[in-house]
Amino acid sequence: MKASRLFEKILDKWPVKLICFAIAVCLYMFHQISLVEKKTFNVPLKVVQEGSVMKTGNMANSVTVVVRAGRDEMNSIYVSDMTASVDIGEITVPGEYTVPVNLSLSGRLMAMDPIEVRVKPESVAVTVDRKAMKYVPVEVLTAGNPARGYRISSVSVSPDYVGVSGPEKIVDGLESVSVGKADVSGIRRNSEFKASYIEMNRLVSLDYDGDFTVSVRLEQETAVRTFDGIVPVLSGLGERFSVDGKIPPVSVSVGGPLLSLEGMKFAAGSVTADMTSVSAAGKVSVPVSAALPSGLELAGISPERIELTVRENVPAAVETPPPSEPDEPGTGAAE
Repeated sequence: MKASRLFEKILDKWPVKLICFAIAVCLYMFHQISLVEKKTFNVPLKVVQEGSVMKTGNMANSVTVVVRAGRDEMNSIYVSDMTASVDIGEITVPGEYTVPVNLSLSGRLMAMDPIEVRVKPESVAVTVDRKAMKYVPVEVLTAGNPARGYRISSVSVSPDYVGVSGPEKIVDGLESVSVGKADVSGIRRNSEFKASYIEMNRLVSLDYDGDFTVSVRLEQETAVRTFDGIVPVLSGLGERFSVDGKIPPVSVSVGGPLLSLEGMKFAAGSVTADMTSVSAAGKVSVPVSAALPSGLELAGISPERIELTVRENVPAAVETPPPSEPDEPGTGAAE
């Protein structure tokens, strides 16, 4: 009986009661909506590639995350509370795939109420290739030139081989890697430089992350200098002979370090004509030689022999005084 009356009271004027209930729900929802704000975040997109393939080519590097939360909580939400990633660890065959975006929220964000999070786009296109690794030589680049008189004899680097990893198609085409330029401008002695790897492709990584040591070895630059118009000194000509006319000049070519040649001068008597073989007067052909400072070498003498006219010296005549005449008889010195 009581239940019947209660049911009648509920149904009494039910359209009015239904309208009032709907209005109350709307007011509640409006109130809740007024307490919630929406904010958009640009979150970096990471690639998890712990399998046998890795990402190649271009891919979206960020996603848009829309967050709805209470007005007070919204001011304490930051990009660092969200991590967006795509996982390609299950892919084994190279190609292009559509991979869902995974969004991870911090524990603090998960504890907020109310909160609503949506990510756009929900999936991205990813091109993958097999991972590959091999060892390649390290090449060194130099800049500038050593000081005048020096040249580079050798350039070496340590380590001289490194392992490179990356997409199979890229790694297969690598023949070497390069390190930064070593500036050798003006150096006069063997030198060492520190250099870093020059990244040619961001998808390729090295198994070595330290500095490279570049060793530059120098040697003196060599040249040949010719000295013209040098008159040889006669050597070994006895007093019995002498030379008629002028002694012809010769040209002497000297090889050695450039800096030594630039300041070189022939000392007196360092270029000689050997006359020791002369035994008779007449025209003779004698060899010419040159004595050089240490570190230099003779490149040539032109001509190697000179023609001379030798004459025999005639001893000067000795004059003898005439004999004195005897005194006449009866003459003599006055007393």
